Amino acid sequence: MLKTPAYSIYKSPYFWFSLFVALILLRVMLIAVSPLALGGDEAQYWQWSTTPDWGYFSKPPLIAWLIALTTAVFGDSEFGVRVALPFLHGITAWFLWLSARHLWPQTRATAIWAVVIYLLMPGVFLSSFLMTTDALLLPLAAIAVYAFLRANNAPNPVIWLLLLAFTLGLGLLAKYAMLFLIAGFILIMVFDKQVRQVFFGHGRWLVFLLPVFMVAPNIWWNQTHGFATFSHTADNIKLQAEFSLDAIWPQIIELTSFLLDQLAVFGPISLLLLVAAIISGIASRQNNRALFQLVILCLVVFAIISTQALLSRAHANWAVIAYVPGTLVLAGFISTYLRAKILALALSLQLVIGGIGMYALAFPQKFMDTGAGPALEPLTGWPETADKVMSAVHASEKDNLVAIVTDTRLFHYSLAWQLRNTPHPPLRMWSRYANPHSHRELMQPLLLKQDDEVLLVISRPRFQPRVLADFKQSRYIKTIQIELGGGQIRRAGIFKASGFNPQKRDQGYEDRWQYLDNISD
Repeated sequence: MLKTPAYSIYKSPYFWFSLFVALILLRVMLIAVSPLALGGDEAQYWQWSTTPDWGYFSKPPLIAWLIALTTAVFGDSEFGVRVALPFLHGITAWFLWLSARHLWPQTRATAIWAVVIYLLMPGVFLSSFLMTTDALLLPLAAIAVYAFLRANNAPNPVIWLLLLAFTLGLGLLAKYAMLFLIAGFILIMVFDKQVRQVFFGHGRWLVFLLPVFMVAPNIWWNQTHGFATFSHTADNIKLQAEFSLDAIWPQIIELTSFLLDQLAVFGPISLLLLVAAIISGIASRQNNRALFQLVILCLVVFAIISTQALLSRAHANWAVIAYVPGTLVLAGFISTYLRAKILALALSLQLVIGGIGMYALAFPQKFMDTGAGPALEPLTGWPETADKVMSAVHASEKDNLVAIVTDTRLFHYSLAWQLRNTPHPPLRMWSRYANPHSHRELMQPLLLKQDDEVLLVISRPRFQPRVLADFKQSRYIKTIQIELGGGQIRRAGIFKASGFNPQKRDQGYEDRWQYLDNISD
């Protein structure tokens, strides 16, 4: 091939590194210029970060610790909460590069493919803007996979085993889904004698006491708080006690929906190529042991979550950790067996779609009247919502309100974020269930005296009768409405209430209010 100047630039590692840095910085710039507020889950994590602890209601503590660090540096702003995201995904891509260079040292192209495949995943485009636990989990998974691969053939694997053990412990403090990767490692060790010798020879298994010690404080926190995080995780799983043939069709639909969702997470053409790469990796397991191990790590995650979907439910992102080894499997497959034009076409399509998505996040007002409007709605209109709630509070100053009480978790935390710099009565949550279903309910339950007056902000019409029934006196004030664009309107009923006397949350309560569950909000 004639080596033109363009070809020389293309082959240069500095060219690809420059693109890598440019994409990271572009995503940081997007976070800086976007006017979108924190979503309810993001605001919840920020709220946790204001009281650093060893655990929280629905997640381990690492996300709150990270937000506490970044907001201490950059301030309590959307940028301060989200700024670490592009760098976290950059770390993931870097360790995928290192893993690919270790597995395929003869060609740099495989490592380049691994980085490009990962950074252009549709799920990573979104995760580079919204603060979630997945953004912390993925770099730790990438480091763990790299340490595992290096330990497999290192003359002295102790340093790599220590890195693996430390990363697994930190990963469990980020998200319990790290257990899926651990399950894959265990399965490999069960069937691969050489790996067992590496991990257990000369007492090296002792290094894996490290993640146990690292997670112990989180277990202790759960033990002292009614095993809140564990219970929430188990409630998310909700496995059916009995498997019935009558329910098999809805569960097949659930499984199909989960699998189809992966097209949007990894990319449609990329996912189909990944399936082919996995089949190829299985077929060539005798010739490429390390590649087959990556296939196992990928398949174990999909097997676990697919079973979960078949027996109960599964969200699209629950299997995202599978794409760390999966990216390496696909990169190796493309470099070895396929002409890369097919994947290049797929990634170009993802780049275009991702670019449009980034533009929509930077300038959401231009998209509110389009089909993207409903997707942007949870991140818009919150300053106006908070202003209207506070106007009702100011109009009631003479009533000495003891609290603002909200009815739903996401509305509550979004409001808390907007009021973070505004003096206001304490924010509390009305409890729909007998047991807490949020960190606020767990740590600051709604405890009122008979003559305490509160301002109720009810964002779901079907909750209104339930909420008001827990108070002896209530008075309607007004309904606030916030225009979100594209015909979307956020509404919330404002009431004053006193005489808190919550109904007992038992089966009779559920039966009494069951008719409201079918009413649309």
